[in-house]
Amino acid sequence: MIKIIKIEIAYDYSVSSLKDYIEIIESLEVDPVTESVSPIIYRGESENFYEENNNIPTFNASAFREEPTEGYKTGIKLPFQKNIDAFRYEVWNEIGNDTRGHFLAYSQHHGIKTNLLDFSQNPLVGLYFAVSNQKDDTGYVYIFESPVLDITPFFQKSDETNILDIICSNEDEVVDHLIRYFWGIGSESNELLERYFYLICQDFHRLVNDDETLTITKGKDEAFLVDMLHHIAINDPNKRIMDHFDNYRTNEQKGLYYFIVLRGFIRLKKHRISPISKELSGIVPMIYKPIMNFKRGINQNGLFLYQNYIISKGNALLATQKIEPTKTIKVTNKRNILKSLDRLGINSKFIYGDHSSIAKYIEDRHQEIRRIQESN
Repeated sequence: MIKIIKIEIAYDYSVSSLKDYIEIIESLEVDPVTESVSPIIYRGESENFYEENNNIPTFNASAFREEPTEGYKTGIKLPFQKNIDAFRYEVWNEIGNDTRGHFLAYSQHHGIKTNLLDFSQNPLVGLYFAVSNQKDDTGYVYIFESPVLDITPFFQKSDETNILDIICSNEDEVVDHLIRYFWGIGSESNELLERYFYLICQDFHRLVNDDETLTITKGKDEAFLVDMLHHIAINDPNKRIMDHFDNYRTNEQKGLYYFIVLRGFIRLKKHRISPISKELSGIVPMIYKPIMNFKRGINQNGLFLYQNYIISKGNALLATQKIEPTKTIKVTNKRNILKSLDRLGINSKFIYGDHSSIAKYIEDRHQEIRRIQESN
């Protein structure tokens, strides 16, 4: 097992009341230049469990929270994929076509370990999960601002195909779709995408040279990057990649450039038995928004961060995506904040919506009223 300890993690803000929290959220969500609402997602946790000597919060989806065993490294399928297959066998005939198309998300909802991380578009839902467990005095809300890629359109038929396999597809129709998609996200000014472009170039360069210390700097290494892009594009098995690179190389189209390097990196990584880096730092955050046709998902305004992973042709797990939040809010005075949220209707009966949760909420509220009466 990975050694996990409780440590004080780095945070950007600290709040002890609902009022303080809302003030911070309002300052984050409105772009000071355009005054438009920015797309932000939230994840609340009532405790902090992180790897030793790392006070920067990083996330792993439930499928990747245990140290791989030998079977994990060399098995025909990864354990979470086997469990999803077993779950499918049990329930497939009882679910509709919409659910079948989002079976990865459906499995996550019902407790199967997957590569998905639960998030909400509602900041109050994130806060609820930060304070709902009173075991620790401190909770945390983790914030992601403007995730670059919404991969939902690539899961129209099924969400069980590894998105990185889709990105590396050699089918002309898929490649054309991907080129249009990455061109679209690169056509606007996007500082986050540009940052990840330099990171993926650095990851590729390190992998080629088998050296984790190599760095690539914006501005300084631009000529080198053009040569790298040309080398990757000309060696791509689909000639459309090189054609588009030749057509748009003067535009500095970071979306297209990122796509070219990402394809090259994934293809090369799959052939490396011993990964130079166990974490994928150059893959942009990806959100997945399947249809939520159940009350819990609708009430929580839920969606997922998709944690990418690379496996070899022999299905050895080579690397997982490194996921770090943009901002972290430390939350104290959890009991009083939980009461404030309850007054707004953000409570367990709303969050979960099932009959058992509603019944438990009623009983817990009754016990709380009795406790207050007896103390008086």
